[in-house]
Amino acid sequence: MLHFGNYLAFHCLFWVAFVLSANYLGADHEPGDLPRQPHWPKGSYELVNQAFRVHGYWVNFYDEFFYKGGNPEMEKMVNGLSRLENVEMKVVLHAGNGQAKSPWSKAPVCPADWAVSFSGPIPKEIAELENVPFSKAHQVTVDIWTGGHIDLGQLKLPAKLELQSGNEIEDFIRQHKMKSQQKRQAVVEGKQ
Repeated sequence: MLHFGNYLAFHCLFWVAFVLSANYLGADHEPGDLPRQPHWPKGSYELVNQAFRVHGYWVNFYDEFFYKGGNPEMEKMVNGLSRLENVEMKVVLHAGNGQAKSPWSKAPVCPADWAVSFSGPIPKEIAELENVPFSKAHQVTVDIWTGGHIDLGQLKLPAKLELQSGNEIEDFIRQHKMKSQQKRQAVVEGKQ
């Protein structure tokens, strides 16, 4: 009877550990050719598996790849990604220099000019469990940093793409205004 109890306890602990770790599995992508993944958008493998990829990682149904290069390489990739089917895509423009980094890295791995991330489609059950929006489409985000080799003035992107700001400039302006207001308030209070 003791052997059955040990057997049962071992298997219960094994499955609990497996289920908990399955929610948070992840690792860096190895340099060189990427393995094809069934959860990536169809046709994306050839676009993201490039020699100028400098880093990448995955966590469950999420993959992110970092690249170093100029406008021609980045624009070719973005144009290709924008033509994929069953994809919701956005481009986020950032001021400054990009850094390739995994969530578990203590320091940046290397500089990067842009990054591409894939997520989903996430099965409805997992979306409910993780409390994230359910979507039948793949989510593709391209983050572009304008402080390196990307020339914002020469940037050519498909008109249909959703563009967003990374908010670095907006945050700087907001902080500057707060400091200015604090200095004015200190001067006013000093005169009283």
